[in-house]
Amino acid sequence: MGQNGRIFQNNDNSLTISEAQEVHSGMYTCIARTRLDTSEAHATLIVRDVPNPPVNVRVQCSAREAVVHWEPNGDNREPIFEFIIQYSTSFEPGEWKDIKTDIAGTDLSSSVELSPWVNYTFRVRAKNRIGLSNASAPSQEVCTTPPDVPFKNPDNVQGRGDTPNNLVISWTPMPQIDHNGPGFYYEVKWLPVNPDPIAQRVEQSEIITDWQKGSLTVPNVPTYVPFDVKVVAGNALGPSKAANAPPVRGFSGENIPTEAPKKFYLSELVNGKTARVEWEPVAADSIHGDFKGYKIIVQPEGDEKPREIRVGPNATTAIVDVLKPASKNTVTVQPYNGQYDGPVSEPLVFETPEGAPGRVSDLRAYPMGRGAIFLEWKPPAEPNGKLLSYEIEIKEVDGLAVSEPIREPTIITDLNQNAVKLAGLKPDTKYRIELAATTAAGKGETGIVESATDSNRTMEAMALLPPPGVPDFVLSGKTNESIIVSWQPQSAAGGGHRIGEHFFVEHRRKGDGEWSKTKDELNGLSTEIFGLDPGTTYEVRVVAVEGDHQMRGPIHEVTTEGERVGEAPSPYGFASYPWFIALMCLLALLLLICLIVCVVRRSKRGGKYAVNEGDRSKRPASYDYEKAPTIPQGLATNNLPKVRPNDGGINGDENASIISREGGGSEADSMEEYGDPDQPKMFSEDGSWIGQYASNTVRSNDAVVSTTVAQHPTGSTFV
Repeated sequence: MGQNGRIFQNNDNSLTISEAQEVHSGMYTCIARTRLDTSEAHATLIVRDVPNPPVNVRVQCSAREAVVHWEPNGDNREPIFEFIIQYSTSFEPGEWKDIKTDIAGTDLSSSVELSPWVNYTFRVRAKNRIGLSNASAPSQEVCTTPPDVPFKNPDNVQGRGDTPNNLVISWTPMPQIDHNGPGFYYEVKWLPVNPDPIAQRVEQSEIITDWQKGSLTVPNVPTYVPFDVKVVAGNALGPSKAANAPPVRGFSGENIPTEAPKKFYLSELVNGKTARVEWEPVAADSIHGDFKGYKIIVQPEGDEKPREIRVGPNATTAIVDVLKPASKNTVTVQPYNGQYDGPVSEPLVFETPEGAPGRVSDLRAYPMGRGAIFLEWKPPAEPNGKLLSYEIEIKEVDGLAVSEPIREPTIITDLNQNAVKLAGLKPDTKYRIELAATTAAGKGETGIVESATDSNRTMEAMALLPPPGVPDFVLSGKTNESIIVSWQPQSAAGGGHRIGEHFFVEHRRKGDGEWSKTKDELNGLSTEIFGLDPGTTYEVRVVAVEGDHQMRGPIHEVTTEGERVGEAPSPYGFASYPWFIALMCLLALLLLICLIVCVVRRSKRGGKYAVNEGDRSKRPASYDYEKAPTIPQGLATNNLPKVRPNDGGINGDENASIISREGGGSEADSMEEYGDPDQPKMFSEDGSWIGQYASNTVRSNDAVVSTTVAQHPTGSTFV
């Protein structure tokens, strides 16, 4: 890349001149060379610039006037249409101000008026359509004017107290160029205004020699009384030529009003925003100042900042139209003067009904292909009650003409929804969309936005479209066999992308490789996936389509409801409920208590049973239950079983009876003795068989066999 001062050769075969000036005007030639030949191209560049500064500035001075002369120094290819004369004084050296403008571009001199007692220096500037030239060199001549009295008095004279007992007289200080001579001063005058024309009035005054001072405070005056005030300029030669100018009416300081309005009441509640209130006026002498009127203050419940309206001093009623609908409002009224607010009235507290909502905020519309428009919004900042729905109307726009609604309004009752796809529209058509929120009080203020659908495009044009934005996934619901998926298209505002012409959803079982897709959703912003397995995790994503572009959103995992087919229920699912754990603990405690009671009762019996009188009468008198049993008399030993030593055991089945009965005892005689009426009864009347118990001991070859009938509680059934 070549570089020469402010001229740069760029890589894209172009030439850039930075801060071009008139000297860069001329013929430019571009030459292309090869080994065989050359080729040239020519271009003429004309640079227009601001004029050059005028030269040779000269001045002819007199007592009250100067004539300034100059010469132009080139217009840089753009004609000069105006000259400007500037001056500087010894009061502010180096500060240049315009003294005369709009001098024709053909003029080379002009006269200017001068103030007394000033040293002037002049310079000139030229102007064309490009801009203003630099200033010429200052004139060699300095014009010095003789002194005189001031020609004027200070501007903006006012009289107003800032406390209840003073008077502040203020004015704008006069610059030195208006002093017109040495010894400059201000003479401040004030005179009380007495409504009695015969009463004597005494004017007072004070001299201020500091020319930069702009106020004087007069103390110890009554509260809010009128004064005539005046400020006269003067110097060593005398007062100004405007010394006889009329005075300005002022007032001493105000005080706080002392009376609150009485009988403040609500005369009519018009609607949720408007009410009429009335009150009795306050006395004029309670204002203690300039009576400006009344302030009506409204403080809605829940709002930090109060609302206010003002009415004039003669008003005794007002229409308050700043109420907050569907809320409690506290309203007061108070007088005020120029400095202070007075005491407030007794408050009015009342509930307002619902009102029509305000306009929705941030209403936007974007084309979604050739037959739909995407509409999004935010709820109204002032709902004025409980929102019930949004109503959307669509109208066609043809130039300045707007049609009637092309179909019935679209009603949205889901208040969490803040976007909708308006499908079924014509291609390449402009539409006006009107949206309003509603409450029980009716339809609110309408928001309006216009947008046009896309035109029919060729395949090549479709390929040139920017890709759509990534849609936001929203899970709207799920069942055992389905998932409801919604999405929010990404706004195109400032994003450099499209909304998306239509959408579809891809899904697969977690861990699978292949994706399944739903059909294209052309009209709405949601779809339902059917035919899924219960209790199964799926991966789901939304895909936006615009022309040949597809933009896939992030993957989300969703598990269907129910238990997975072929799997046992989780062992922790039911048992993890707190109530189930508590129930199991209670049952375990009850079971433990029952076991303890049973053990205690059994231990108290000690294996012995009470013997009733019937049992006692049947046993031998010499029988002692506490002594070791012996073989009773009359028991034949040959009826005892044959026993032989065998490691202390008994031959035969260990479950068989060890007491042999005649006839070779068997199971047949186990219950006959108890159930056969021909057999002797072994139970007493009360069912006890303890009296029949016996213990037999047989010795045989050093082996001792004891047979004892097992004890059973009274009332048990023996099998």
